[in-house]
Amino acid sequence: MKVTYNWLKEFVHFDLSPRELANKLTLAGPEVAGIKKVGVDKENSSQILLTKVIEVKNHPQSELLKLVSVSAQKNNYSIVSNSKNLEKGHFVVLGLPGTVLPNGQEIKEAVIKDEKSEGMLLAKEHLNLEEKSADIWILGKEEKNALSLFAAYSEEDFILEIELTANRSDCLSVIGIAREISAITGKELHLPKTEIPATIEDIPNIEIRERNSCPRYSARILKKIEIKDSPDWMKKRLELCGIRPINNVVDVTNYVLLEYGHPMHAFDLDKLEGKKIIVRSASAGEHFKTLDGQDHTLSKEMLVIADGKKTVALAGVMGGENSEILDSTKDILLESAYFDPLSIRKTSRKTGIKTESSYRFERTADWGVTVSALERATELLQATCSPQISKIHDEYVNIFKDTIINVKADFISSKIGVDLSLKEIESILKRLLFSILAKREDSLEVKVPTYRSDISKSIDIVEEVARIYGYNNIPQNSFKPAIDITSLSPRKDIQEKLREILPAQGFTEIYQTTFTNEEELKKFLSYGQDVLKLQNPLSNDASLLRNYLFCGLLKTCDYNVKTAYRDNIRLFEIGRTFTKKKDGDSEAQKIGLILYGKDENYYKASGIVEWITKMAGGKNLSYKNAALPFLHPANSALVFLDNTPLGFVGELHPDISQKLDLRYPVYIAELELLPLDQAINQSQEIKPFSKFPPVSRDISLVVDDPVMGRDLMQTIETFHPWIVNARFVDLFQNLQLGVNKKSLTFSITFQNLEKTLNDKEVNDVMEKLIEKLSSQYKAYLRG
Repeated sequence: MKVTYNWLKEFVHFDLSPRELANKLTLAGPEVAGIKKVGVDKENSSQILLTKVIEVKNHPQSELLKLVSVSAQKNNYSIVSNSKNLEKGHFVVLGLPGTVLPNGQEIKEAVIKDEKSEGMLLAKEHLNLEEKSADIWILGKEEKNALSLFAAYSEEDFILEIELTANRSDCLSVIGIAREISAITGKELHLPKTEIPATIEDIPNIEIRERNSCPRYSARILKKIEIKDSPDWMKKRLELCGIRPINNVVDVTNYVLLEYGHPMHAFDLDKLEGKKIIVRSASAGEHFKTLDGQDHTLSKEMLVIADGKKTVALAGVMGGENSEILDSTKDILLESAYFDPLSIRKTSRKTGIKTESSYRFERTADWGVTVSALERATELLQATCSPQISKIHDEYVNIFKDTIINVKADFISSKIGVDLSLKEIESILKRLLFSILAKREDSLEVKVPTYRSDISKSIDIVEEVARIYGYNNIPQNSFKPAIDITSLSPRKDIQEKLREILPAQGFTEIYQTTFTNEEELKKFLSYGQDVLKLQNPLSNDASLLRNYLFCGLLKTCDYNVKTAYRDNIRLFEIGRTFTKKKDGDSEAQKIGLILYGKDENYYKASGIVEWITKMAGGKNLSYKNAALPFLHPANSALVFLDNTPLGFVGELHPDISQKLDLRYPVYIAELELLPLDQAINQSQEIKPFSKFPPVSRDISLVVDDPVMGRDLMQTIETFHPWIVNARFVDLFQNLQLGVNKKSLTFSITFQNLEKTLNDKEVNDVMEKLIEKLSSQYKAYLRG
């Protein structure tokens, strides 16, 4: 959202510079993401001039350039310009040499193709008044209008770009930010206080049929309206905030939207059948053309504004062509209503229409400001024409209740960590325009303003007090643990451990949203019946909850390969996945891994998985063939820890790799954290060390290619109590071994707690082990 510095100063007379203001706002909540200077700063006011063109000639050496003579303050200047639209008598803006423009460009005197240029004719973009200008700024041939335009647009100002969280809809306006400044600085807030008396007896005819979706609808009729351009100062502010001026009626509704944060709409009264407004649900299959010329098929769950016969607007989203304000409009009906956020969100999503109006209604508008917004809009229209004004019809359903919260000083102080008196708390809340209904010895009964729909509990009041008191004013040592944690046995955090060890293996952690869409899951062959769909998604691109982590990891890997030109990438993410099941939906905390690069392979990926489980204290790791559609049918496995499903590891299916057009294969793994968490926090059995020397034996076994080495190693490790360790040494494949055969070499360590083992005892165990492996895996010793 954009607001201007000068506009804010109309409501709060503060002395902060734009940079100081931005810092204070950001610390208190509304984050100022950027500041842009616009117009002519005071230091350059004598260097940037409004001038009149007195002569335009062709440049003798270029068909694209003009030699322009301009006059200002009894001085003439020769300028070389490439403008195609300049004529004698035009008023233009001249920047003299030495001027530094808001965009940082310095104007210098120059000689262009042997012709002297004593400055530069400026475009609006040079003064940051628009992003890109097609030509220099031509202010017409009428001196009075040119002077008015230059005075309005050249005034130094600053655009603050503010980023807000979804719950702070109260700050989606100039007045909303001004309220914050008033609370932060303690300066008085000056709000428009307007009551326009009625001059005609007409009154809007309003009927609300959907009272839950539209509990308040305020309207007023204005007759003998003159449709014309808005004042230059209003057009400038709209443009700086990203809204294109249209005419005085439409501009006023947009101006009030920016100023109050409350959307409004104007209907051509003569186009309303029966001069009546009906708020109702749309008819199923009803067709409606909006102001942007698009046809929409409506459904019953959409709220519309209708007249006696037809729909004239999508409530809170966009008006219709059939009631549009045109140059011929004489009488209008001004609407200022409150609509249910969920209703507006559904309509906006289903029609695909996103407007400044729907953006605010979706985040909850202020139901208490509808009449004030109407009065302000009427006042602004009176500045451009002299309409006849009706009374306001305020159709109101009493479903709103004031939010009353009782807070204690001790509770607030304990949560913040600073001992605040009841008087200090009261002062802060009053600066935030909260009403104090009752004051007791140690508590306050507080009424929340209607524009603060995000505040409902006492803990919310704590947050308000803390941010205005200033987080920087809270000492770091304020908080003390309620118990002596040193006396407790600390619980190990598997997530913290993973974040500690994985970077050492070259992994970088990423964070991603849990939302996804059907197209993305189908692309990665992970869409199925287990996918959870959102009932009211924010957009079509975020309509599902993810069922795997690897899809997002793949997107990030692909992006880094193709934009950062990286050949080796290791990423991990710790996050939640969601699955739809017959016995109820489930949610799991997982870790996802991805390995990409010419030196990566399936054995490294599975080795990382094994390393993670051993780090967590897991012992009985086992594998089974995976039949997951997104994994390579041969180079993949399901992983089990103590016979509990842990996850999977494997090479990405070649079909997906081919679609991504990646140079090297991709290896992925996903593991559930709950079994790892249980393993890392289980009681550890302490065994004595043997004082007798170990004995080692190497064994090379020939097996069929599908036999997994880990299964062999697990069988070896658990075969006899004397076997204390088994380690994989080597893999050998050769046609001499036979088709689809491989040789696996293991090093086996024997040790006894009570005696030294002799060769015969070890050999006896080895013979029985070979018999076991032969019968279970058809393994035999390599010759």
